[in-house]
Amino acid sequence: VARHDKVAWAYATRASELGVDIVEHAGVTGFLRGPGGRVEGVSTTRGEIRGAKVALAAAGHTSELAAMVGLRLPLQSHPLQALVSALFEPVLDCVVMSNKVHVYVSQADKGELVMGAGIDAYNGYAQRGSFHVIEHQLAAAVELFPVFAHAKLLRTWGGIVDVCPDASPIVGSSGIEGLFLNCGWGTGGFKATPGSGWAYAETIATGEPSELARPFSLGRFTTGARSGELFIAYQVLGQGPLDLVYVSEFWHSIEAQWEEPSFAAFLRGLTSFGRLICFDQRGTGISDPVALDQLPTLEVWMDDVRAVMDAVGSRRAVLVTSGGGSAMGMTFAATYPEKVHALVIINGTARYSPT
Repeated sequence: VARHDKVAWAYATRASELGVDIVEHAGVTGFLRGPGGRVEGVSTTRGEIRGAKVALAAAGHTSELAAMVGLRLPLQSHPLQALVSALFEPVLDCVVMSNKVHVYVSQADKGELVMGAGIDAYNGYAQRGSFHVIEHQLAAAVELFPVFAHAKLLRTWGGIVDVCPDASPIVGSSGIEGLFLNCGWGTGGFKATPGSGWAYAETIATGEPSELARPFSLGRFTTGARSGELFIAYQVLGQGPLDLVYVSEFWHSIEAQWEEPSFAAFLRGLTSFGRLICFDQRGTGISDPVALDQLPTLEVWMDDVRAVMDAVGSRRAVLVTSGGGSAMGMTFAATYPEKVHALVIINGTARYSPT
């Protein structure tokens, strides 16, 4: 049975032997920003720590830290409670978990029974036990092992776990240069630490998502910007010196685009050049609908592009246009040359002829 505290101290000890500085009791109070908003370090209760890259691995408090740089993450923090009994005669040499009654039980080296279950239903940061959870865990444990009815409760506690809406982690770039994320593991962080650590280290070192971590990027979640009175959905993937805005056909959907393998590979290829920004124009995908008698003109469509660029902090970008999006791309480049670094046209036409 792997002991959480022993594993954590083992990692810390070996990291220290390899030259890693571990600074304890240094709460983060803010982030140090450089040119263009790049993250260049943290300010703490014990002073500033500067570095070329900053990596977050703060479990349930990740969303609080991200908020310090204006980043709102799709995370919810929940208490996760556990308890131990007084010393009990040795009966278990493994971890027993039951999804039927929803509890896990193991026995520590000295004889204490260690029990836990799922996260509390409410959001919060309370690191203490609550009676109804304790009652449920003990009842479930006794149902599995009636002999445990004789065990005496010694202490309870709670930790904070962060959970994503799709119950999968976020590993990769935050979309802010110099800042990386490893969060959203819920109750599986301890078990996933070795594998995710290698993937996270590769991502931080190279600046590119490792193949293992690629499906778990922050970019899989869709957000939006306001253009006038409407909501325009967009996604941001990758990072780099260039911003690329992909302007697609009118029937495009930024959520469905990842379901077609060859098109998804094309988009991932674009992220090798820089930060990719995709959006659904108004009336399509998951952006707000429009009435058939109020279909957007090229000028209105341009406002949607400008709103999305402003929302993600893009001052100048390469417009990558396809098919029907090419006319808008050409009009945007002619109207706002200061916002367009270059224009790429795929399957576009110079003019439309009425039929």
